[in-house]
Amino acid sequence: MKKDIKLRGEFQYRILKNYTRLQEKEYRPEYMFRQTEAGYDWPGDWEGRTLLALVLLKRITGAEPAYLEELLLGLYELLKEKGYLGVPNIEKGQIDEQQLSGHNWLLRGLLECASCDLRPMIKEMIVNMVEHLYLPALGFYERYPLDKCRNYNGNAIGELQKETVNGWLLSTDIGCAYMSLDALSQYYQIYHDERILPLLREMAETFMKIDFAGASLQTQASLCATRGILRLYQETGEEKYWAFAKYLFDFYFETGMTENYGNYNWFGRPTWTEPCAIVDSFLLAVELFKQSENSRYLEIANKILYNALGYAQRSNGGFGCDKCAVAGGENELLWVQEELYEASWCCSMRGAEGLTYAASNAFWQGKDRGFFTNYLSGEYDWGDLKFTVDTAFPYKGKIVVSVEKCPAEYRLKCFIPEHTDLKKLRVWIDDKSASVELEGGMLLITLPGPCTLTLDIPLHIHTLDTIQPSTKRSCWYGILQLGCDAEDEIALDELEKCQYNEAGCFSLRDHVLFPINQNIYASREDVLKRKVKILF
Repeated sequence: MKKDIKLRGEFQYRILKNYTRLQEKEYRPEYMFRQTEAGYDWPGDWEGRTLLALVLLKRITGAEPAYLEELLLGLYELLKEKGYLGVPNIEKGQIDEQQLSGHNWLLRGLLECASCDLRPMIKEMIVNMVEHLYLPALGFYERYPLDKCRNYNGNAIGELQKETVNGWLLSTDIGCAYMSLDALSQYYQIYHDERILPLLREMAETFMKIDFAGASLQTQASLCATRGILRLYQETGEEKYWAFAKYLFDFYFETGMTENYGNYNWFGRPTWTEPCAIVDSFLLAVELFKQSENSRYLEIANKILYNALGYAQRSNGGFGCDKCAVAGGENELLWVQEELYEASWCCSMRGAEGLTYAASNAFWQGKDRGFFTNYLSGEYDWGDLKFTVDTAFPYKGKIVVSVEKCPAEYRLKCFIPEHTDLKKLRVWIDDKSASVELEGGMLLITLPGPCTLTLDIPLHIHTLDTIQPSTKRSCWYGILQLGCDAEDEIALDELEKCQYNEAGCFSLRDHVLFPINQNIYASREDVLKRKVKILF
Protein backbone atom coordinates (compact mmCIF):
# COMPACT_ATOMS: atom_id res chain seq x y z
CA MET A 1 0.00 0.00 0.00
CA LYS A 2 1.33 3.40 -0.95
CA LYS A 3 2.16 5.51 2.07
CA ASP A 4 3.72 8.93 1.59
CA ILE A 5 4.00 11.58 4.30
CA LYS A 6 5.42 15.08 4.03
CA LEU A 7 5.49 16.66 7.47
CA ARG A 8 5.64 20.30 8.46
CA GLY A 9 6.14 22.13 11.72
CA GLU A 10 7.82 21.22 15.00
CA PHE A 11 7.72 17.47 14.51
CA GLN A 12 9.43 17.73 11.16
CA TYR A 13 12.02 20.00 12.79
CA ARG A 14 12.74 17.32 15.39
CA ILE A 15 13.13 14.67 12.71
CA LEU A 16 15.44 16.79 10.58
CA LYS A 17 17.59 17.72 13.58
CA ASN A 18 17.99 14.04 14.41
CA TYR A 19 18.67 13.20 10.75
CA THR A 20 21.45 15.81 10.67
CA ARG A 21 22.96 14.53 13.94
CA LEU A 22 23.19 11.01 12.53
CA GLN A 23 25.32 12.15 9.58
CA GLU A 24 28.12 13.27 11.91
CA LYS A 25 31.43 11.61 12.76
CA GLU A 26 30.23 9.01 15.26
CA TYR A 27 27.87 7.50 12.70
CA ARG A 28 30.21 7.30 9.72
CA PRO A 29 31.27 3.80 8.67
CA GLU A 30 35.01 4.35 9.10
CA TYR A 31 34.47 5.46 12.72
CA MET A 32 32.13 2.59 13.58
CA PHE A 33 34.19 -0.09 11.84
CA ARG A 34 37.33 0.90 13.75
CA GLN A 35 35.67 -0.11 16.99
CA THR A 36 34.06 -3.14 15.32
CA GLU A 37 37.48 -4.45 14.32
CA ALA A 38 38.94 -3.58 17.73
CA GLY A 39 36.36 -5.87 19.31
CA TYR A 40 34.14 -3.74 21.54
CA ASP A 41 31.77 -5.40 24.04
CA TRP A 42 28.54 -4.77 22.11
CA PRO A 43 29.20 -6.19 18.63
CA GLY A 44 26.52 -5.16 16.16
CA ASP A 45 24.91 -2.65 18.50
CA TRP A 46 26.30 0.70 17.33
CA GLU A 47 26.27 -0.43 13.71
CA GLY A 48 22.74 -1.82 13.98
CA ARG A 49 21.14 1.12 15.75
CA THR A 50 22.70 3.47 13.21
CA LEU A 51 21.57 1.39 10.24
CA LEU A 52 18.03 1.12 11.62
CA ALA A 53 17.85 4.87 12.25
CA LEU A 54 19.16 5.83 8.81
CA VAL A 55 16.78 3.50 6.96
CA LEU A 56 13.77 4.79 8.90
CA LEU A 57 14.79 8.43 8.47
CA LYS A 58 15.29 7.90 4.74
CA ARG A 59 11.81 6.41 4.49
CA ILE A 60 10.07 9.30 6.26
CA THR A 61 12.11 12.21 4.83
CA GLY A 62 12.79 10.88 1.32
CA ALA A 63 16.41 12.04 1.68
CA GLU A 64 19.32 9.66 1.07
CA PRO A 65 21.62 9.48 4.13
CA ALA A 66 25.18 10.47 3.28
CA TYR A 67 26.84 7.21 4.38
CA LEU A 68 24.10 4.58 4.20
CA GLU A 69 25.46 2.81 1.12
CA GLU A 70 29.00 2.71 2.53
CA LEU A 71 27.62 1.29 5.78
CA LEU A 72 25.76 -1.50 3.99
CA LEU A 73 28.73 -2.44 1.80
CA GLY A 74 31.07 -2.39 4.78
CA LEU A 75 28.75 -4.59 6.82
CA TYR A 76 28.52 -7.07 3.97
CA GLU A 77 32.29 -7.46 3.97
CA LEU A 78 32.47 -7.78 7.75
CA LEU A 79 29.67 -10.35 7.92
CA LYS A 80 30.88 -12.60 5.10
CA GLU A 81 33.15 -14.75 7.26
CA LYS A 82 30.91 -15.77 10.18
CA GLY A 83 27.53 -14.17 9.46
CA TYR A 84 27.81 -12.03 12.59
CA LEU A 85 30.22 -9.70 14.40
CA GLY A 86 32.39 -10.42 17.42
CA VAL A 87 33.93 -13.55 18.92
CA PRO A 88 32.47 -16.99 17.98
CA ASN A 89 31.50 -17.82 21.58
CA ILE A 90 28.78 -20.20 20.48
CA GLU A 91 31.39 -22.56 19.06
CA LYS A 92 32.90 -22.82 22.54
CA GLY A 93 29.58 -23.83 24.09
CA GLN A 94 28.88 -20.45 25.65
CA ILE A 95 26.77 -17.48 24.67
CA ASP A 96 27.26 -13.72 25.10
CA GLU A 97 24.03 -11.87 25.84
CA GLN A 98 25.48 -8.51 24.76
CA GLN A 99 26.35 -10.03 21.39
CA LEU A 100 22.78 -11.31 20.98
CA SER A 101 21.39 -7.97 22.10
CA GLY A 102 23.62 -5.90 19.81
CA HIS A 103 22.70 -8.01 16.80
CA ASN A 104 19.03 -7.44 17.54
CA TRP A 105 19.48 -3.92 16.22
CA LEU A 106 21.63 -5.03 13.31
CA LEU A 107 19.06 -7.61 12.27
CA ARG A 108 16.23 -5.12 12.66
CA GLY A 109 18.10 -2.55 10.57
CA LEU A 110 18.67 -5.11 7.81
CA LEU A 111 15.02 -6.21 7.92
CA GLU A 112 13.81 -2.64 7.54
CA CYS A 113 16.34 -2.14 4.75
CA ALA A 114 15.08 -5.27 2.96
CA SER A 115 11.59 -3.79 2.71
CA CYS A 116 12.82 -1.25 0.16
CA ASP A 117 16.20 -2.65 -1.00
CA LEU A 118 15.80 -5.92 -2.90
CA ARG A 119 19.50 -6.59 -3.47
CA PRO A 120 20.35 -10.25 -2.68
CA MET A 121 23.17 -9.18 -0.34
CA ILE A 122 20.65 -7.72 2.14
CA LYS A 123 18.69 -10.94 2.51
CA GLU A 124 21.95 -12.92 2.52
CA MET A 125 23.15 -10.97 5.57
CA ILE A 126 19.80 -11.51 7.31
CA VAL A 127 19.64 -15.26 6.74
CA ASN A 128 23.30 -15.87 7.61
CA MET A 129 22.93 -13.99 10.88
CA VAL A 130 19.87 -16.00 11.87
CA GLU A 131 21.50 -19.30 10.90
CA HIS A 132 24.90 -18.77 12.48
CA LEU A 133 24.18 -16.64 15.56
CA TYR A 134 20.57 -17.19 16.60
CA LEU A 135 19.52 -20.72 15.62
CA PRO A 136 22.42 -22.21 17.64
CA ALA A 137 21.05 -20.38 20.72
CA LEU A 138 18.18 -22.87 21.00
CA GLY A 139 18.38 -24.54 24.41
CA PHE A 140 20.42 -21.79 26.07
CA TYR A 141 17.43 -19.71 27.19
CA GLU A 142 16.11 -22.60 29.29
CA ARG A 143 19.06 -22.01 31.62
CA TYR A 144 19.27 -18.21 31.53
CA PRO A 145 20.47 -17.21 35.05
CA LEU A 146 18.64 -14.63 37.16
CA ASP A 147 19.59 -15.46 40.74
CA LYS A 148 22.25 -13.88 42.97
CA CYS A 149 24.92 -14.39 40.32
CA ARG A 150 23.95 -11.05 38.74
CA ASN A 151 25.92 -7.80 39.02
CA TYR A 152 23.69 -4.83 40.00
CA ASN A 153 26.33 -2.11 39.63
CA GLY A 154 25.88 -1.33 35.96
CA ASN A 155 26.53 1.96 34.20
CA ALA A 156 24.68 3.57 31.29
CA ILE A 157 26.73 1.38 28.95
CA GLY A 158 26.27 -2.22 30.08
CA GLU A 159 29.33 -4.30 30.91
CA LEU A 160 30.02 -8.02 30.78
CA GLN A 161 30.69 -9.90 34.00
CA LYS A 162 33.88 -11.92 34.21
CA GLU A 163 32.25 -15.18 35.31
CA THR A 164 30.33 -17.44 32.94
CA VAL A 165 27.12 -18.84 34.49
CA ASN A 166 25.24 -21.78 32.94
CA GLY A 167 27.14 -21.12 29.72
CA TRP A 168 26.10 -17.44 29.67
CA LEU A 169 28.35 -14.38 29.53
CA LEU A 170 26.12 -11.98 31.48
CA SER A 171 25.61 -8.23 31.22
CA THR A 172 24.81 -5.59 33.82
CA ASP A 173 21.96 -4.72 31.40
CA ILE A 174 20.04 -7.56 33.01
CA GLY A 175 17.85 -9.45 30.55
CA CYS A 176 19.29 -7.87 27.40
CA ALA A 177 19.51 -11.33 25.81
CA TYR A 178 15.74 -11.16 25.41
CA MET A 179 15.86 -8.03 23.24
CA SER A 180 16.36 -10.37 20.29
CA LEU A 181 12.70 -11.39 20.54
CA ASP A 182 12.08 -8.09 18.77
CA ALA A 183 14.16 -8.73 15.65
CA LEU A 184 13.56 -12.49 15.47
CA SER A 185 9.79 -12.08 15.65
CA GLN A 186 9.99 -9.49 12.86
CA TYR A 187 12.12 -11.92 10.84
CA TYR A 188 9.50 -14.64 11.35
CA GLN A 189 6.69 -12.23 10.46
CA ILE A 190 8.36 -11.37 7.14
CA TYR A 191 9.90 -14.68 6.02
CA HIS A 192 7.85 -17.28 7.93
CA ASP A 193 10.98 -19.36 8.48
CA GLU A 194 9.63 -22.16 10.69
CA ARG A 195 13.14 -23.00 11.90
CA ILE A 196 13.12 -19.95 14.15
CA LEU A 197 9.77 -20.64 15.81
CA PRO A 198 11.09 -23.12 18.46
CA LEU A 199 13.66 -20.52 19.58
CA LEU A 200 11.02 -17.78 19.69
CA ARG A 201 8.79 -19.98 21.82
CA GLU A 202 11.65 -20.89 24.16
CA MET A 203 12.58 -17.25 24.57
CA ALA A 204 8.98 -16.17 25.16
CA GLU A 205 8.12 -18.99 27.56
CA THR A 206 11.18 -18.43 29.76
CA PHE A 207 10.81 -14.64 29.66
CA MET A 208 7.18 -14.73 30.75
CA LYS A 209 8.15 -16.60 33.94
CA ILE A 210 10.65 -13.98 35.14
CA ASP A 211 10.10 -11.96 38.32
CA PHE A 212 10.92 -8.63 36.66
CA ALA A 213 11.16 -6.56 39.82
CA GLY A 214 12.94 -9.25 41.81
CA ALA A 215 15.48 -9.80 39.04
CA SER A 216 15.78 -6.03 38.44
CA LEU A 217 15.45 -6.51 34.69
CA GLN A 218 16.41 -3.66 32.41
CA THR A 219 13.17 -1.98 31.33
CA GLN A 220 14.29 -1.57 27.73
CA ALA A 221 15.05 -5.28 27.42
CA SER A 222 11.64 -6.05 28.91
CA LEU A 223 9.77 -3.73 26.55
CA CYS A 224 11.68 -4.96 23.48
CA ALA A 225 10.99 -8.57 24.38
CA THR A 226 7.31 -7.82 24.91
CA ARG A 227 7.03 -6.22 21.49
CA GLY A 228 8.40 -9.50 20.13
CA ILE A 229 5.87 -11.48 22.14
CA LEU A 230 3.07 -9.28 20.80
CA ARG A 231 4.24 -10.08 17.25
CA LEU A 232 4.29 -13.75 18.21
CA TYR A 233 0.64 -13.40 19.22
CA GLN A 234 -0.17 -11.76 15.89
CA GLU A 235 1.44 -14.66 14.01
CA THR A 236 0.21 -17.58 16.14
CA GLY A 237 -3.05 -16.27 17.60
CA GLU A 238 -2.14 -17.77 20.98
CA GLU A 239 -3.97 -15.77 23.65
CA LYS A 240 -1.30 -16.31 26.33
CA TYR A 241 1.03 -14.02 24.38
CA TRP A 242 -1.61 -11.30 24.12
CA ALA A 243 -2.41 -11.58 27.83
CA PHE A 244 1.25 -11.30 28.72
CA ALA A 245 1.83 -8.22 26.52
CA LYS A 246 -1.00 -6.40 28.30
CA TYR A 247 0.26 -7.54 31.70
CA LEU A 248 3.85 -6.44 31.13
CA PHE A 249 2.83 -3.01 29.87
CA ASP A 250 0.61 -2.44 32.91
CA PHE A 251 3.38 -3.68 35.20
CA TYR A 252 5.84 -1.31 33.55
CA PHE A 253 3.41 1.61 33.82
CA GLU A 254 2.87 0.98 37.53
CA THR A 255 6.43 0.11 38.59
CA GLY A 256 8.87 1.32 35.94
CA MET A 257 7.61 4.72 34.75
CA THR A 258 8.63 8.18 35.93
CA GLU A 259 6.18 11.02 36.52
CA ASN A 260 6.91 12.52 33.09
CA TYR A 261 6.31 9.11 31.43
CA GLY A 262 10.00 8.25 31.09
CA ASN A 263 11.47 5.03 32.47
CA TYR A 264 13.52 3.59 35.28
CA ASN A 265 16.58 2.04 33.65
CA TRP A 266 16.00 -1.13 35.68
CA PHE A 267 12.86 -2.28 37.48
CA GLY A 268 13.21 -1.24 41.11
CA ARG A 269 16.13 1.10 40.42
CA PRO A 270 15.06 4.62 39.35
CA THR A 271 18.54 5.95 38.58
CA TRP A 272 18.27 7.56 35.15
CA THR A 273 15.92 7.45 32.18
CA GLU A 274 16.94 5.96 28.85
CA PRO A 275 15.31 7.26 25.64
CA CYS A 276 15.87 3.84 24.04
CA ALA A 277 13.39 2.39 26.54
CA ILE A 278 11.11 5.41 26.21
CA VAL A 279 10.91 4.70 22.47
CA ASP A 280 10.11 1.04 23.09
CA SER A 281 7.38 1.93 25.60
CA PHE A 282 5.85 4.29 23.03
CA LEU A 283 5.95 1.69 20.25
CA LEU A 284 4.47 -0.98 22.51
CA ALA A 285 1.65 1.33 23.64
CA VAL A 286 0.68 2.15 20.05
CA GLU A 287 0.85 -1.50 18.99
CA LEU A 288 -1.39 -2.46 21.92
CA PHE A 289 -3.84 0.20 20.79
CA LYS A 290 -3.81 -1.12 17.23
CA GLN A 291 -4.54 -4.60 18.49
CA SER A 292 -7.28 -3.60 20.93
CA GLU A 293 -8.49 -0.10 19.88
CA ASN A 294 -8.40 0.71 23.60
CA SER A 295 -7.90 4.50 23.76
CA ARG A 296 -6.13 4.21 27.15
CA TYR A 297 -3.02 2.96 25.34
CA LEU A 298 -3.20 5.92 22.96
CA GLU A 299 -3.42 8.40 25.82
CA ILE A 300 -0.34 6.88 27.45
CA ALA A 301 1.51 6.69 24.11
CA ASN A 302 1.04 10.38 23.40
CA LYS A 303 2.09 11.37 26.91
CA ILE A 304 5.24 9.28 26.47
CA LEU A 305 5.94 10.87 23.08
CA TYR A 306 5.53 14.50 24.08
CA ASN A 307 6.68 14.55 27.70
CA ALA A 308 9.36 11.87 27.99
CA LEU A 309 10.83 11.61 24.49
CA GLY A 310 10.20 15.30 23.87
CA TYR A 311 12.08 16.29 27.03
CA ALA A 312 14.98 13.93 26.18
CA GLN A 313 15.76 15.41 22.75
CA ARG A 314 18.65 17.87 22.79
CA SER A 315 19.36 20.90 20.64
CA ASN A 316 21.83 18.96 18.47
CA GLY A 317 19.03 16.53 17.54
CA GLY A 318 20.37 13.70 19.68
CA PHE A 319 18.83 12.19 22.82
CA GLY A 320 20.12 11.87 26.35
CA CYS A 321 19.31 10.55 29.82
CA ASP A 322 17.52 12.39 32.61
CA LYS A 323 17.16 12.07 36.34
CA CYS A 324 14.15 9.92 37.25
CA ALA A 325 11.39 12.05 38.77
CA VAL A 326 9.46 9.72 41.09
CA ALA A 327 6.64 10.81 43.42
CA GLY A 328 7.61 10.02 46.98
CA GLY A 329 11.08 8.90 45.90
CA GLU A 330 14.50 10.34 46.59
CA ASN A 331 14.01 12.80 43.75
CA GLU A 332 10.81 14.50 42.58
CA LEU A 333 12.44 17.05 40.27
CA LEU A 334 13.20 16.57 36.59
CA TRP A 335 16.63 17.43 35.25
CA VAL A 336 19.21 16.36 32.68
CA GLN A 337 22.09 14.12 33.78
CA GLU A 338 25.21 16.15 32.85
CA GLU A 339 27.41 13.12 32.16
CA LEU A 340 24.60 11.63 30.05
CA TYR A 341 23.52 14.82 28.31
CA GLU A 342 23.59 12.81 25.08
CA ALA A 343 23.74 9.02 24.88
CA SER A 344 25.32 9.14 21.43
CA TRP A 345 26.07 5.40 21.43
CA CYS A 346 22.42 4.30 21.58
CA CYS A 347 19.65 6.80 22.35
CA SER A 348 20.40 9.29 19.59
CA MET A 349 19.88 6.48 17.08
CA ARG A 350 16.82 4.91 18.74
CA GLY A 351 15.23 8.34 19.04
CA ALA A 352 14.98 8.23 15.25
CA GLU A 353 12.71 5.20 15.48
CA GLY A 354 10.47 6.94 18.00
CA LEU A 355 10.11 10.05 15.85
CA THR A 356 9.64 8.25 12.54
CA TYR A 357 7.23 5.72 14.03
CA ALA A 358 5.12 8.56 15.46
CA ALA A 359 5.06 10.25 12.07
CA SER A 360 4.17 7.14 10.08
CA ASN A 361 1.47 6.16 12.59
CA ALA A 362 -0.10 9.56 13.29
CA PHE A 363 -2.75 8.31 10.87
CA TRP A 364 -3.34 4.57 10.81
CA GLN A 365 -5.63 2.75 8.44
CA GLY A 366 -7.33 -0.26 10.00
CA LYS A 367 -9.45 -2.90 8.27
CA ASP A 368 -12.58 -0.81 7.75
CA ARG A 369 -11.76 2.65 9.07
CA GLY A 370 -9.00 5.18 9.63
CA PHE A 371 -7.58 6.38 12.93
CA PHE A 372 -5.97 9.67 13.86
CA THR A 373 -3.72 8.56 16.71
CA ASN A 374 -2.11 12.01 16.83
CA TYR A 375 -2.24 15.22 14.81
CA LEU A 376 0.89 16.23 12.89
CA SER A 377 0.85 18.93 10.24
CA GLY A 378 1.64 17.67 6.77
CA GLU A 379 0.47 15.97 3.60
CA TYR A 380 -0.63 12.33 3.73
CA ASP A 381 -1.08 10.16 0.65
CA TRP A 382 -2.35 6.56 0.94
CA GLY A 383 -3.31 6.16 -2.71
CA ASP A 384 -7.09 5.95 -2.30
CA LEU A 385 -6.89 8.37 0.63
CA LYS A 386 -5.20 11.74 0.37
CA PHE A 387 -5.42 14.63 2.84
CA THR A 388 -3.58 17.55 4.44
CA VAL A 389 -3.47 18.31 8.18
CA ASP A 390 -3.01 21.87 9.45
CA THR A 391 -2.66 22.22 13.20
CA ALA A 392 -0.57 23.49 16.11
CA PHE A 393 -1.61 20.50 18.25
CA PRO A 394 -0.81 19.78 21.09
CA TYR A 395 -0.31 23.49 21.85
CA LYS A 396 -3.69 24.37 20.36
CA GLY A 397 -6.79 22.25 19.88
CA LYS A 398 -7.84 23.28 16.37
CA ILE A 399 -7.19 20.70 13.63
CA VAL A 400 -8.15 21.21 9.98
CA VAL A 401 -8.10 18.14 7.72
CA SER A 402 -8.50 18.94 4.02
CA VAL A 403 -9.53 15.66 2.39
CA GLU A 404 -8.70 15.63 -1.32
CA LYS A 405 -9.41 11.96 -1.97
CA CYS A 406 -11.52 9.64 0.12
CA PRO A 407 -14.00 6.75 -0.31
CA ALA A 408 -17.64 7.72 0.21
CA GLU A 409 -18.95 7.24 3.76
CA TYR A 410 -15.45 6.75 5.10
CA ARG A 411 -15.45 6.02 8.82
CA LEU A 412 -12.85 7.81 10.92
CA LYS A 413 -11.90 7.64 14.60
CA CYS A 414 -9.98 10.53 16.16
CA PHE A 415 -7.90 10.69 19.32
CA ILE A 416 -9.33 12.91 22.02
CA PRO A 417 -7.20 13.54 25.13
CA GLU A 418 -8.69 12.34 28.38
CA HIS A 419 -10.24 15.07 30.55
CA THR A 420 -11.42 16.97 27.47
CA ASP A 421 -14.64 18.89 28.16
CA LEU A 422 -16.78 17.03 25.63
CA LYS A 423 -19.60 19.58 25.93
CA LYS A 424 -17.26 22.13 24.34
CA LEU A 425 -15.88 19.80 21.65
CA ARG A 426 -16.87 21.02 18.17
CA VAL A 427 -16.80 19.30 14.77
CA TRP A 428 -17.47 20.79 11.33
CA ILE A 429 -17.65 19.12 7.93
CA ASP A 430 -17.45 21.67 5.09
CA ASP A 431 -18.35 24.48 7.50
CA LYS A 432 -21.48 22.66 8.68
CA SER A 433 -21.63 21.72 12.33
CA ALA A 434 -21.66 17.95 12.86
CA SER A 435 -22.87 16.02 15.87
CA VAL A 436 -20.26 14.72 18.30
CA GLU A 437 -20.30 10.92 18.61
CA LEU A 438 -17.89 8.97 20.78
CA GLU A 439 -16.89 5.32 20.58
CA GLY A 440 -14.43 3.77 23.01
CA GLY A 441 -13.06 7.14 24.12
CA MET A 442 -12.48 8.34 20.56
CA LEU A 443 -14.40 10.70 18.30
CA LEU A 444 -16.30 8.80 15.58
CA ILE A 445 -16.88 10.62 12.28
CA THR A 446 -18.22 9.54 8.90
CA LEU A 447 -16.78 11.51 5.99
CA PRO A 448 -19.10 11.87 2.97
CA GLY A 449 -16.10 11.85 0.61
CA PRO A 450 -13.68 14.67 -0.21
CA CYS A 451 -14.37 17.47 2.26
CA THR A 452 -12.86 19.73 4.92
CA LEU A 453 -13.02 18.36 8.45
CA THR A 454 -12.43 20.77 11.32
CA LEU A 455 -12.01 19.70 14.93
CA ASP A 456 -11.88 22.11 17.84
CA ILE A 457 -10.68 20.21 20.91
CA PRO A 458 -11.05 22.39 24.03
CA LEU A 459 -7.68 22.06 25.74
CA HIS A 460 -7.52 23.26 29.33
CA ILE A 461 -5.17 23.24 32.28
CA HIS A 462 -5.89 20.53 34.86
CA THR A 463 -4.22 18.29 37.44
CA LEU A 464 -3.89 14.51 37.69
CA ASP A 465 -2.92 11.99 40.33
CA THR A 466 0.72 10.95 40.24
CA ILE A 467 1.71 7.57 38.77
CA GLN A 468 3.19 6.46 42.09
CA PRO A 469 0.76 6.99 45.03
CA SER A 470 1.38 10.45 46.46
CA THR A 471 -0.29 13.43 48.09
CA LYS A 472 1.01 15.58 45.24
CA ARG A 473 -0.44 16.21 41.77
CA SER A 474 0.93 16.73 38.27
CA CYS A 475 -0.20 19.60 36.05
CA TRP A 476 -1.33 19.22 32.43
CA TYR A 477 -2.57 21.18 29.45
CA GLY A 478 -4.23 18.59 27.23
CA ILE A 479 -1.51 15.92 26.89
CA LEU A 480 1.35 18.34 27.61
CA GLN A 481 2.83 18.13 31.08
CA LEU A 482 3.56 21.51 32.60
CA GLY A 483 6.42 22.34 34.92
CA CYS A 484 8.05 25.36 36.49
CA ASP A 485 11.48 26.29 37.76
CA ALA A 486 12.31 24.33 40.90
CA GLU A 487 12.30 27.31 43.24
CA ASP A 488 8.89 28.61 42.12
CA GLU A 489 5.86 28.08 44.34
CA ILE A 490 2.55 27.50 42.59
CA ALA A 491 -0.63 26.64 44.45
CA LEU A 492 -2.86 24.24 42.52
CA ASP A 493 -6.01 25.96 43.76
CA GLU A 494 -4.89 29.07 41.84
CA LEU A 495 -4.63 27.36 38.44
CA GLU A 496 -7.90 28.93 37.26
CA LYS A 497 -6.14 32.30 37.54
CA CYS A 498 -3.42 31.25 35.07
CA GLN A 499 -3.16 33.32 31.91
CA TYR A 500 -2.39 31.55 28.64
CA ASN A 501 0.62 33.06 26.89
CA GLU A 502 1.69 31.03 23.84
CA ALA A 503 2.96 27.57 22.91
CA GLY A 504 1.31 25.98 25.94
CA CYS A 505 2.83 28.39 28.48
CA PHE A 506 0.86 29.96 31.34
CA SER A 507 1.69 32.81 33.71
CA LEU A 508 0.58 33.06 37.32
CA ARG A 509 1.76 36.26 39.01
CA ASP A 510 5.56 36.20 38.53
CA HIS A 511 5.73 32.49 37.77
CA VAL A 512 5.52 30.59 34.49
CA LEU A 513 4.20 27.10 33.85
CA PHE A 514 5.66 25.69 30.64
CA PRO A 515 5.53 22.47 28.60
CA ILE A 516 8.52 20.36 29.60
CA ASN A 517 9.25 19.20 26.04
CA GLN A 518 11.20 22.24 24.84
CA ASN A 519 14.83 21.24 25.55
CA ILE A 520 15.44 20.93 21.80
CA TYR A 521 15.30 24.73 21.60
CA ALA A 522 17.66 25.36 24.53
CA SER A 523 21.44 25.35 24.67
CA ARG A 524 23.32 22.63 26.52
CA GLU A 525 24.36 25.16 29.18
CA ASP A 526 20.79 26.32 29.81
CA VAL A 527 19.41 22.78 29.91
CA LEU A 528 22.03 21.57 32.40
CA LYS A 529 21.44 24.37 34.88
CA ARG A 530 17.65 24.02 34.94
CA LYS A 531 15.76 21.78 37.37
CA VAL A 532 12.04 21.47 36.73
CA LYS A 533 9.29 20.99 39.28
CA ILE A 534 6.57 18.74 37.87
CA LEU A 535 4.86 17.72 41.13
CA PHE A 536 2.86 20.21 43.18
